[in-house]
Amino acid sequence: METVMVLGERVFCCLRACAIGVARVVILLLLSQALWAGEYYVCTDANGKKLFSQTPCPAGYPSSQSQHYDVPANTGVSLSPAAADAGERSISVDNQGLQEMTTNNRRIELQRKLAQAQQALTQLSQRQAEVLTPLEQTRDGIAGNNANNRRQQVKDQIIAKKAEFDDEREVLNNSIAAYRTELDQLSSGH
Repeated sequence: METVMVLGERVFCCLRACAIGVARVVILLLLSQALWAGEYYVCTDANGKKLFSQTPCPAGYPSSQSQHYDVPANTGVSLSPAAADAGERSISVDNQGLQEMTTNNRRIELQRKLAQAQQALTQLSQRQAEVLTPLEQTRDGIAGNNANNRRQQVKDQIIAKKAEFDDEREVLNNSIAAYRTELDQLSSGH
């Protein structure tokens, strides 16, 4: 049994070392200036959605709306030997395609966050109903001796829970408003 465990640990260590080696090669390739030089295409479909590709625009993208950029070798990632040793790198922000891609990626991220926040708001309303409805039923069903005092305790619980839900709703609404504002700014080009 110990032999199997030792063998398993050795295999795991070898696999981990291979994975680390592969990751290093991938990182070096991604940082290679040669990969940033070349051609890429910005293809716009009929709905205005953009596709960034290293190959010509696929079917479904009108050729009249496709754009071709030739990226000079000095505009992508620039790493001097000294900067590479220091772990520094810079990407030219003068590259129009890079700016469009960055803006498009941010727009997609904001749309995703907006949808998530709206879904969280819907779920919050459902959770609020699930929590408050039983409390309200309990409050309404209290009878007998000392009923007013017991009702007041349940009312206080309801008020506290509503305040918690209102605070969470306010945070979500503020996030939604911020996402919409930034999306509007991106759409208007500011």
